[in-house]
Amino acid sequence: MSTALAKDILEYHFLSKHRPEKYADSLPFLDWDNQPSPFQEYLGTTKLELPFLQRSLGLGAEFLYQPVAQPARPVDLESVGAFLELSLALSAWKSYGDESWALRINPSSGNLHPTEAHLVLPQLSGVFHYQPLHHQLEQRAALGAATVPLAAILGQGFWVGLTSLAIRESWKYGVRAFRYCQHDLGHALGALGFAANLLGWKVKLVNGLGTEELGQLLGFPKVRWTPGEEEEPEALVWVGPGEPLTEVPTEALELLAGLDWTGTPAKLCEDNLPWQPNEEAALYSRQSHRPYAPVLLPQRPWSKTRPQLYDAETLVRRRRSGQAYQAAASVMDQDRFFALLEATLPRQGYAPFDLGLPCPPVHLVLFVHRVTGLTPGVYLYCRAEESLAQLKEVLDPRFLWSPFGDSGLFLLEPGDARQMIGQACCNQAIAANSTFSLGMLAPFGGVGEDASLYRRLFWACGLVGQVLYLEAEAAGFRGTGIGCYHDDQIHDFLGIKHQEFQSLYHFTIGGAVEDQRLTHQPPYDAKRNR
Repeated sequence: MSTALAKDILEYHFLSKHRPEKYADSLPFLDWDNQPSPFQEYLGTTKLELPFLQRSLGLGAEFLYQPVAQPARPVDLESVGAFLELSLALSAWKSYGDESWALRINPSSGNLHPTEAHLVLPQLSGVFHYQPLHHQLEQRAALGAATVPLAAILGQGFWVGLTSLAIRESWKYGVRAFRYCQHDLGHALGALGFAANLLGWKVKLVNGLGTEELGQLLGFPKVRWTPGEEEEPEALVWVGPGEPLTEVPTEALELLAGLDWTGTPAKLCEDNLPWQPNEEAALYSRQSHRPYAPVLLPQRPWSKTRPQLYDAETLVRRRRSGQAYQAAASVMDQDRFFALLEATLPRQGYAPFDLGLPCPPVHLVLFVHRVTGLTPGVYLYCRAEESLAQLKEVLDPRFLWSPFGDSGLFLLEPGDARQMIGQACCNQAIAANSTFSLGMLAPFGGVGEDASLYRRLFWACGLVGQVLYLEAEAAGFRGTGIGCYHDDQIHDFLGIKHQEFQSLYHFTIGGAVEDQRLTHQPPYDAKRNR
């Protein structure tokens, strides 16, 4: 159990770093009998069964990103069911021997899933918790007389509030759990954005809502929590067709505060062990009630040469994390490599980066092993041209900065980087046996002035990770998020002497080796009628 405490979010970041000589604090063993349940249930609530899609949407994978050229779906029970089915629902069951576990559309560190979703739905006259195990809504409050005024406020859309249950991550990852909760939040935001696009909707982050106000909006002051199992309010997004609402009027908060809230969260585990540094990190990085300047994204052309193996719906359903890679199957064509990188660029009007996240873009440090036509070595992919001068100033002067046209990709240092990145990623072979591995380099200087930026930078990394997962699948490869890496070993290699930039997430893509011992079952076989 960790005893080190942090006085601010920067100190938490320092305490939660892995180092070759000492990993960040966690329990010395996994207490499998005390693993928190991956599914939250609000006891004493009315359950509303969500319908499943009865036929394919028939949309190409490009419509995950670009708006669908057809009328938007109306917000009703059927479309809300489809939205959640393609974003936060189960995607499959896996079994080994007598053990079975569920996979979800949205990825999660260790498949532990700390992210929960709550919906304010005037169209269904209620506030609900989404229960992915049974694909149902648990009604926590009936809107009653508040339905009409809330519908007028929200227009054609509704709100989705995302929260975190850090206990699910700290059970395995200890003091680093808060980081992983934020990664997962970013993945969930990306998954919501992609699913909304397929229905002709948009997802927009609500601006200027404080953490405390979000908790009030979701009725959390009236919830009887088990100590240590409280959900941490994270983000509120407006979802739907039409003109988005990017702020919460005082009238809406007052209407929701006056509701009769029901439901008690079921106990997640018998003996929850609090990790005070994670609780402190959540406290230090909470959002105050202040608006941010609008996020303006550039207009960018989109490559038209993007062959896809799957349609959009199939792609989001088959996303998996690679557990092992085979070097011979990990050779990627250069054109596909550049198309994959291009998909991570923020574009005005294109999911998932158009949700309005007030955060500077992260950049990709790539350790390229097996891309045809590219020299093996270390590269940097600059995702915002205005950051290039600072990156060149901060990173080691030994680097070449050899550009590949105007793609934004620069060769920093040629050579075989497999051993180095494998060791830096906690000696994980997936970082070396893959096509390439990468670290997400985040502009970190503003965190000292605005601690809530710490969360948003991790969300930004999760958004990039969600794109990489789907692009890997689309290319016939498989992606894996890597949360375990030696932070400062990466910084030392790059020549980063201060905290202007920090590596906040690692990822790798390659030709996956399937574990033949596992069996696979559909996510909701008894309910699906295809």
